[in-house]
Amino acid sequence: GVGAVANFIGRRGPGLFAVGFASADVKEFCAHLETQGVYFHERDRQIFLTSDKGVDLPGLNLVVTAARKREPAGLLERLCGATLLHRAVEPGEALLRILGVHSSRRSKVRQAIPGFTGTVIRLGQGLTSHFAILAPWGNDTPIGQFFLRHGPGLHVAAALSEKLAAIRERIASLGHAAPARAADGLLLMPSQLLGGARLAVFARAAGCSSWHVSSPMFDTPAAWA
Repeated sequence: GVGAVANFIGRRGPGLFAVGFASADVKEFCAHLETQGVYFHERDRQIFLTSDKGVDLPGLNLVVTAARKREPAGLLERLCGATLLHRAVEPGEALLRILGVHSSRRSKVRQAIPGFTGTVIRLGQGLTSHFAILAPWGNDTPIGQFFLRHGPGLHVAAALSEKLAAIRERIASLGHAAPARAADGLLLMPSQLLGGARLAVFARAAGCSSWHVSSPMFDTPAAWA
């Protein structure tokens, strides 16, 4: 049908559409957005912010849901991060303001190889979740080539699982090649298995809490074939 999802598919093709956050108090978060003059849409006890209305970061859509205990679905324990590719000046400032996150949770990053600069925002408590906004320097790296093809938008999501071997076996049982093991405790899921979405799965030993932008998830092009 017609709407934000159709616009996304028409503009970028298959891929990651939105990032979901959990809030301990959705009403309080709505009040915060109103004080910031941020446009949002509320429906079925969820808050929606789109890249053209509210977020003001091209390629980023947000969904905010009330936090509650949830049982893991399937072989993944939890989703724990996402990475947005963008080339705006200080795009992290806009997201900090929207989310109401203190600037102390932001870290600036710069990597000569595979060639990007950006910001990582740490979220939540306990097992750390993160949101990274990276700006590729050129078009001769995997993330630079992705940015050249698709423009600003979500590049990869990260998940945590203690069952990496079972995930590889599950994929093989469906007749697909096993995902690449980019490093100990890290699997890179081929995008064609997930409708165009890229997913990096960490073992607890490595974990999303130790995620770093120099991870091989950014410079292993064959793994994302």
